Amino acid sequence: MINSIIQPVVFLLAFISCIISIWMINGVQKPAVKKALYSLFSFSGAWSAVQLTLFFVDDPLIMYWLYTFGLGLGLVCVISWIYFCSAFSGKDYHTDHLLRVGVLFGVIGLLVTKFTNIIHSQYFNWSIELIDGQEQLIIDFTLMYFGNILGMYIISFLGLYMIVRMMYQTDLISFGPLLSFSMLFITPVIGEFVFSDSPLQIGLNFEPVGVAIFGLIITFVLKHPFGDVQPIARKELVDRLDEGIILFNNNDVVIDYNECAVNIIPTIAEERVTLDMITQVYPSLEKVDNEMVIIPIKIDDEKRMFLCSYQVLEVGPHSIGTALVFNDITELEQNRKEVFRHNKQWDHMAGAIAHELRNSLFLLTGYIEQANIHLENEEYDDVQESLDVVSDSSERIHGVIEDLQQFTKYSQTISEKSQVSLRDIVEIVSRNYPSLDVSLDSDAIIYVQPAQFEDLISNAFDFAVYAESDSVTITTTDNHIIIEDDGIYPSANYDEELFDYESAVPTSKAGMRLPMVQSISHAHGWSIDIDLSYEDGVRYKICNSVTERVNDTP
Repeated sequence: MINSIIQPVVFLLAFISCIISIWMINGVQKPAVKKALYSLFSFSGAWSAVQLTLFFVDDPLIMYWLYTFGLGLGLVCVISWIYFCSAFSGKDYHTDHLLRVGVLFGVIGLLVTKFTNIIHSQYFNWSIELIDGQEQLIIDFTLMYFGNILGMYIISFLGLYMIVRMMYQTDLISFGPLLSFSMLFITPVIGEFVFSDSPLQIGLNFEPVGVAIFGLIITFVLKHPFGDVQPIARKELVDRLDEGIILFNNNDVVIDYNECAVNIIPTIAEERVTLDMITQVYPSLEKVDNEMVIIPIKIDDEKRMFLCSYQVLEVGPHSIGTALVFNDITELEQNRKEVFRHNKQWDHMAGAIAHELRNSLFLLTGYIEQANIHLENEEYDDVQESLDVVSDSSERIHGVIEDLQQFTKYSQTISEKSQVSLRDIVEIVSRNYPSLDVSLDSDAIIYVQPAQFEDLISNAFDFAVYAESDSVTITTTDNHIIIEDDGIYPSANYDEELFDYESAVPTSKAGMRLPMVQSISHAHGWSIDIDLSYEDGVRYKICNSVTERVNDTP
């Protein structure tokens, strides 16, 4: 008698709870999650209402169809649950077109089987018997029924596994969500045990009661945990970012990342990676706490520059972790270095030109005045000497202008390069310098703008001629080209002034040649190191200029 009162009340409360849950989940922001919850609570509420109606129907045939309809609603509830699990855990099973078509045909097949059971009785056996003077519906379950129930529970547990695994991996697992999910599976077992003595001769299903409790917990106790900042929504946002981003929880454990971040730091794809493990590989990241830092990282054998920064993630007053963001600024950094290089070269060249022109114009003006004086005094031999100096100064001014034109050409960033043989270039250029004994220890493949690299070698040989060298030796290593001569100007005596436009050392003419070598090298992205210990002439190294060394010494 008590069960005949309590059981209808239980299903009535379940029905009301599902209606309340539908109303309360309006705050859920994730469309797929919201859609799944609407479906789950709607069909569970309808299932509760159907089972509630069974207590007020006397006609066995109507009870049969109500019970069968309830089984169909239960099947749709399971599909809604697995849809929710896929959407909430960030999977894409619910969007897979082929899988959805397969599920649709499977559901249609099961529904047809259930609703035609009145003909074949394969799903469950049924009969109408007279008990205590009243006709009642009697149902005996078949193997197909138990197999279907087992399959539905296995599918439901697989959905729960997806959610629990996602929460464990993102370090969001806690008692509240686990309790809400467990109610879905514990409640039917408790219901079967507590209400085993039912006034109806058919097996009632308490799964919609579990769904109702689940809805009340997530809407009133957990305050919409599926509507706040979600791992799924967060994952979609992270994946859409062009920057590399790694998310950490409050314990500095990696909880999420995008594909770009994996390309930058592949180790984050491993299990339970911490910030300390990452900073051990990239110590520069330890400074990111206080400021943004630029760190170089090699990706696919290419050096890239990243601007790294931390962002604190907060929901209301609570900190939920941090984000480490990697902005690829390789191109910006290259442009910045190019601008710096251009400015530096122009500053040096401007000083050199001003110095050279000032001296030449001073000489030009002075000797023209002197020539005029000699003419007035009819000192014609002295006039010729003065005019010779004037002529030299004019040529020097013309040379400075040519140097400026060359510098303008060399200072431009090189955009088109090709692979050439160092030996081929050296042999072509050395034909113009018969007085030099040029030797190359081994060939190398270099990635250059050929015409400008020929100018580089020409300027190197020009300097050797000015330095009264008899020979020039070119040596290659795995990364560098080393050029040395046996001239009268030792490297140790001039330091890095040899490559300074404004210094004009060791002579004003020779002083422009090595700065030109440096300018062309910088335009290719190389640097110059001078050997200050070399005393038999000048030796310098063009760094990182060799693409591939070829051992072809004749």
